[in-house]
Amino acid sequence: MHNDFLTRKPNMKCSYDTYRNVVNSMNISFTKHGQEKGEECIRFAQKYPEHATENDPKYEDCQSILVHLERAKQAGDEYKRHINTSKIDQDTSYYSADLQKVIMLPRMDTLKTVMFTRSIIVFNESFVPLAGTNNDDDDNGRSIAVIWHEVIAGRKQEDLIPAFLPFFLKKMDKKKIFLWLDNCAAQNKNWTLLSFITYLVNSDEVATEEIQLNYFEKGHTLILADSFYHQVELSLKIKRMCMTLMFSRTLLRSSKTLKCGFPTVEKRTRVRGIPQEKKEDIIKTLFPLMSKNRLKFWTDIEVSDVPDLVHSYEM
Repeated sequence: MHNDFLTRKPNMKCSYDTYRNVVNSMNISFTKHGQEKGEECIRFAQKYPEHATENDPKYEDCQSILVHLERAKQAGDEYKRHINTSKIDQDTSYYSADLQKVIMLPRMDTLKTVMFTRSIIVFNESFVPLAGTNNDDDDNGRSIAVIWHEVIAGRKQEDLIPAFLPFFLKKMDKKKIFLWLDNCAAQNKNWTLLSFITYLVNSDEVATEEIQLNYFEKGHTLILADSFYHQVELSLKIKRMCMTLMFSRTLLRSSKTLKCGFPTVEKRTRVRGIPQEKKEDIIKTLFPLMSKNRLKFWTDIEVSDVPDLVHSYEM
């Protein structure tokens, strides 16, 4: 972009840093989304390092990789089209959503003891507007982060539904919602989520009439939520010491009135909890390193006979 600017304006002297600062002030990102290579592309490149871009019948799996790349291109083009449309469409919300990679709590980067002590997992399902600051009048296009930890719930399909509900309720007056997701079947491409959305649009909780889920091709899912997570990680690094997170235990609300007689959503009344030995390990090892006003969070954590999510990937 900077080189193109200098080519177009040969008489204007402008350093890269100055150009970048001006572009950032205009809310224009230097990041080129959707260009990452997934496992399928890397595996094919390793198998056929000399393979050209054209369709060569002598290479096994050549046609399948071309179809894969074409689907990735189509999804990327549609994603860019939605970004442009979101800047002018007043009646529709355009967002990307993703579950952030695991965050561990407590986070005390300066202490070696924490590295060898069991921690609890924090989950962050974030919804990021495609056009940065878009035309949503209710929140000026701000990102929405839904955060919980493994004491409250895990990461099974039914555990992720309560993370989607606050977003849809925040956008309850929008007639249409377009949501971009990665191609993870366990989290985003399953009957649990589809059934919940069917229930939601047929309930009186929202005025939304259409919710469209858009999926990227596997391995080509660099979306705006990634840049939001980068900012989250930077803030945690600056803070350096994060011992507690206080969460609401309202996991899922019951619906009272429905449009088409769909069954109500069962209200969740109990938290998940963590193994007893995990809580005891944290209390024994890390309590001497914590300030007193942080201890109650850990002593109040409920325990139960559940697997440790650090070692068990519940889905």
